[in-house]
Amino acid sequence: MPVFEQLLEACKSHNGTIARYGTSEETLGEHLEHIKEKVTTNQTYPYHRDREDVIKLASAHAEKLLGKEAAESVKEALSFGVLTTADHHGGLFSAQAFQGDLLYGELLKRMGHTGGYTPLFSFSHVELENSTYARGICCYESGTKRQQLPIQPKKDLNRMVTVTKAFDRSMTERAKLLVQDPETGFSTETAIQVNELLSWFYLDKEVLDKQRYADQITLIGEKLSEEYFTDDPSRRLLYLEVEEILGKLFLKELEDTDSFVGQIFYNPAVREALNNIRTEEGYPLAGLLFRGVDPKGRRVHTQLMPDGSMPGAGLHGFKTSYSTKKEDLKQLVRKRELIPAGFLAAVMLCFERGFTWLGGYFQAIYLTEWRDLFARALIEGGREDLAGTFAKMQCDGYISGPVYLLNPAEDGLCTSGPVELRKYKISAEDFSRRMNITMSDAHKMGLFEIYLDLIPAENKEKDWYAVIASYVKAHYDQYRIG
Repeated sequence: MPVFEQLLEACKSHNGTIARYGTSEETLGEHLEHIKEKVTTNQTYPYHRDREDVIKLASAHAEKLLGKEAAESVKEALSFGVLTTADHHGGLFSAQAFQGDLLYGELLKRMGHTGGYTPLFSFSHVELENSTYARGICCYESGTKRQQLPIQPKKDLNRMVTVTKAFDRSMTERAKLLVQDPETGFSTETAIQVNELLSWFYLDKEVLDKQRYADQITLIGEKLSEEYFTDDPSRRLLYLEVEEILGKLFLKELEDTDSFVGQIFYNPAVREALNNIRTEEGYPLAGLLFRGVDPKGRRVHTQLMPDGSMPGAGLHGFKTSYSTKKEDLKQLVRKRELIPAGFLAAVMLCFERGFTWLGGYFQAIYLTEWRDLFARALIEGGREDLAGTFAKMQCDGYISGPVYLLNPAEDGLCTSGPVELRKYKISAEDFSRRMNITMSDAHKMGLFEIYLDLIPAENKEKDWYAVIASYVKAHYDQYRIG
């Protein structure tokens, strides 16, 4: 078997979503139409709470950062009842996530969205040094590896994005020098592109005036996205830090004993079930509700115990506990000392309010598992009536993984991120043409980051990146943007 095929088969064996779509002859456009059908079906279920509160919170957050036009666009987009939840906040330059974001924008257009923004719910309780490299900028013009340029300092590698302070002018100027250093391996052409990006966007006064890195990311993402299309300025990307929305939503739900959050905190039988019921990987659901923050901004794993206590454990033996008294809990969330995590987000947004979630190849699997396990916890807690409101929701929505934009690289082609699309640009007509690419081909073109994600370092084939770059050039040159 050729080496490329071995890489693809390894990914299929590690992930059911890749196995399902890696051989699918369904086109990207047909995949979007099937998502529309899924959303329509999910709207028929009697979800427990109206989603208008989420829409108001999201639009208010957008207005605070970008103004009324953004707020109105968010209101319209979220009214369709579908969210993309694949992004790590700060991972602007991950090509896989980026192309999924543009694909979600195409979905919204097909559903009737007329606004100028594509709102993206991105999670910020991730470390700066994560798979999407929230720490800085990624470039894809090397045929041997994804190149990374740090903005945030090395000492903060494990700090969560949501509690990271804004970068300043000196950090940006240091990055400008670093990208020009021959030892970092960036080509002269790439260095010019990145330096221009840093000067125009990272040194923008409005960006530098922000106090939080998370808010800077939203502004940079929006400003950058105005330059991707030659003829369609309506496809601007609006990265909304979902924890900003979840925190406020949680405070509201904590006052409502019949809400899903109320059941978790005020129904001892549900709390007991959440401790007893475990995911396939062995985690109790009660351990997936929150992430704490240690004094250095690093993640603390927590667990809401049957007796209502919440111990936490972090890196290097760090241990703590969090009060779950209502007023104490509110303060912890307001001060970002306790962050609503992915499972609690799914409970409040997907299961309770009926938003269809679209994620990556991991989420397409674990969200269905979470649905079934949380329904079971409610049933064991005597609330079968609540479990029935979402038990049949289709939770395998998938949008971040397929790739359809490629750019020239050394001895091959590579998947394109924001740096590359800003350089080469694309027309709306060309973008639409790419919706005829099959899911099978889109996953072969996207194997760079799929293989990086799925295969442990000790099991990776030698020169795997170059093998993919060479294969993609030989088979998919027609999809290059440069």
